[in-house]
Amino acid sequence: MPHSYELKLARAVEHLDRAEEELVAWTKCSSNAVRGELNNQTGEFVFTFESSIRFPGERLGLLVGDCLHNLRSALDHLAYNLAVKHRGEPLPGRAAETSEFPILGTRPMTPKEERSKIGCIEPAARAIIKGLQPYHRGDDYNRDPLWILYELERIDKHRLLHVVVLSYDNATVGGSNIAIKSIRAVPPGAPLENGTEVCSGRVSKFFPDRPLELEFHFPLQASLVEGVPLAVQPIIPAMRGLVDYVEEVILLQLRPFL
Repeated sequence: MPHSYELKLARAVEHLDRAEEELVAWTKCSSNAVRGELNNQTGEFVFTFESSIRFPGERLGLLVGDCLHNLRSALDHLAYNLAVKHRGEPLPGRAAETSEFPILGTRPMTPKEERSKIGCIEPAARAIIKGLQPYHRGDDYNRDPLWILYELERIDKHRLLHVVVLSYDNATVGGSNIAIKSIRAVPPGAPLENGTEVCSGRVSKFFPDRPLELEFHFPLQASLVEGVPLAVQPIIPAMRGLVDYVEEVILLQLRPFL
């Protein structure tokens, strides 16, 4: 039978897979949501976002939150499993109640905190856990995957549901027989709503006697709003990065002690 931390981790992946499926399904239905208009006389063009299908931002936010919760919980279950493997069940005193996987960004654990959280774990495994702590990065602790997981899960659990918005990344304007004179676009990662003018500008012909064809490549993405870790980044790949870190960095180092 799988360990509880493995089941929690698998559940986190299930939520993330579901979020990706729903995003892909919406994107397929809205593949033509960006509409372009070109005035052949003046060379003025504008591309506008307009989808008849509502973006499932709230649903995606809930799935992201569920993924975060199970991923963070997997680490706590991992710490408990490590303690039981080393000391056996039942754990002594209040160790079962206080066991958890610590995540500290600005300082190391105090001796009391270490005894409370991971005191029943094999000393070599405790050293690995302490070595993984974000505070080792100094002022860059908030870029550490463990801290990002901690902060995102804390916000979702105690404060606000994560808001997933529709945005885009790396849009390009091209075509044939065109020279771009000017271009204006909303910033990558900026939220998109129906009616948003995503790109406009002016082009001219290289060869006056040939037709002008204008193309706009506009990859849609889902991202968290600014103000939280991973904001503006494509949320599904970013979340998979957190899952990979837990599986390929943390578990890889601690599995020998289970």
